[in-house]
Order: sequence, then structure tokens, then C-alpha cells
Amino acid sequence: MKLTGLIVLIFAGLPLCGVFAQIPSGDELLRMTEETINPSIYRSQMSITTVKPGQKESTLGMEVYYKEDTGTFMEMTSPARSRGLRFLEKETNLYMYNPKSNSRRPLRLSPEQSFQGTVFSNNDVSDPKYTDDYSASLSGEDSFNHPDTGKTDCLIVLAKAKRKEAPYGKIRIWLHKDSLRPLRFDYYAKSGLLFKSMILSDYKELAGAMRPAVMHMDSYEIEGAWSEVIIDSMEALPDIPDSRFSTAALTR
Repeated sequence: MKLTGLIVLIFAGLPLCGVFAQIPSGDELLRMTEETINPSIYRSQMSITTVKPGQKESTLGMEVYYKEDTGTFMEMTSPARSRGLRFLEKETNLYMYNPKSNSRRPLRLSPEQSFQGTVFSNNDVSDPKYTDDYSASLSGEDSFNHPDTGKTDCLIVLAKAKRKEAPYGKIRIWLHKDSLRPLRFDYYAKSGLLFKSMILSDYKELAGAMRPAVMHMDSYEIEGAWSEVIIDSMEALPDIPDSRFSTAALTR
């Protein structure tokens, strides 16, 4: 049976032991995690709400186009002051262009910096592919209280940076022990410090598969600060022209 067929059976609710003769390798689980969160080519509408102590709650809306191994194109749809702002991730480079500026040149952004003041980094939002930057291994089992499923037993996958350009030193990924759905990500700096965690919840059918519609990121650097992505819609596409992922499209 092909791996994609196994994934379908898993997400239909079959117990893990009834599907796999053995648990997949860490790298295979990391790849399956990517495929669970989003398809290889898609268009999506989403919003990001951010709360920080002493600041007014803010919400950003955007449209996203993604094509695996080609790039990510994002355009802000709200609020009014940000509408039309565009971002392009291509070949590990990230650019921003403001059509309201007098310049026709995009700005280069750091992947590690905050995305528009949110707890998510630029890389978190623009590059959903972990297997380019990390090698993974199984790292035991643990449990935690998930907002949808309560106390949940999980397999732990430890993804370690395999190149110095990786945005994190390591990521600890919690997978539901039976379904292998990713439920939580713990992000560690290259110094080894745990500085933020993301909970994935509200699994529903998006782009032809069960995917998390809510991704809640808590900061451990700023007490009480969090950001939450809500996927309003996601459509798997047969293709997107490569021209969409170009600086010409960015500055059109």
C-alpha cells in the first residue's frame, strides 16, 4: 500500500497499530506532518489575530498562494491600512512590497523576525515546509491537555536543524498517538531555549483532507502574548503558474 493510502486510512480513524506494521521513521513523520497541514499546491484565505499586553488586539487578513518547491505569495486584505501589502518567499529569500510606497523595489526581510507584529515569525507564515531545514527522529511519548481532545497521548518527533540557515535550532512536534495528526509544536532557539509553542486544533475538511483550521502560537518571551491563525478557506489546486512567484508579480 502506498504512503498516501496509509494516510487516508489513518485519518479515517483507524488505530495506528492496525495500519502500520511499524511506526514510520522520524523523517517520514515530518513529511506526513507537512502534508497534513496543507497540500503541495493551494490557495487560502486566512486571518491572524494577535494579543499583546498593553496593546490593542489586532487582526490581519490575507490571501495566500503556495506551490511546493517554488514559493509562497501573500497579499494582505485587511485592515485597510495594510490592504495590498505583498510578500514573496522564494528560494529561502523573503521579500515585502508596499504598493503605496514610492519605490518599485521590494524590501528583503529576515525569516526570524516577527511577521507584521505577530508572535509568528516571517518564516512561520511563509514557509510551511520543514523537511528542507530539519532532520527528524522519534523521541519517545508524552501527553498533554489538548483543547479538542483533552488529555491526549502523543508520539514526540524531534526535528533538528540540518543547516545553519534554519530558523530554529530544533522543533519538538507532538503527534496524536493513534491518528498521527500534529497537535503541538515547541520551538527552540539555537541556544536551546524554548521560546514559543503552537497548538493545532479544530480539524475539519480543508482542501480535500482533514486539516487544522486553527493554529494558536504562545510566546514565552512576552508573557501573555499570543497570535492565532484561522484558516477561513483552503483550496487544493492542480497548478499555479510559476510567474505568480516572481518579483515582477510582487511589484506589479
